[in-house]
Amino acid sequence: MTVTSKDNQWVKEWRGLCDSAKKRRESGLFAIEGARLCGDALRSGVALRAVLYTPAALAIYGDILGQLIEAAETDIEISPEISRYMGDTANPQGVFCIAKMLDNSLIIDKINIIGIYSA
Repeated sequence: MTVTSKDNQWVKEWRGLCDSAKKRRESGLFAIEGARLCGDALRSGVALRAVLYTPAALAIYGDILGQLIEAAETDIEISPEISRYMGDTANPQGVFCIAKMLDNSLIIDKINIIGIYSA
């Protein structure tokens, strides 16, 4: 089934994350647009809550979208109209992800420890 409504919960979630830093902080989620950026996030170890994509994007970016769909908790096919509504460009690629923020606190602690012991 293809999502065609702006009132869909995932479409609303996407728009909310794009529009509100507070929502991003409170939810621990962020929005990514475009096949390359979504793929880069996946390769960087970012957990994907959802991937939204158009049928045309699946035909063009099938390899990376297959990986995104496999890794995401949820995958949603959207209409081209919804893609244009969600997109930040005049002609969006039709690939969108909702991702979980990384917890970098452990990395920062290690950097501080290394700095202390190397002094």
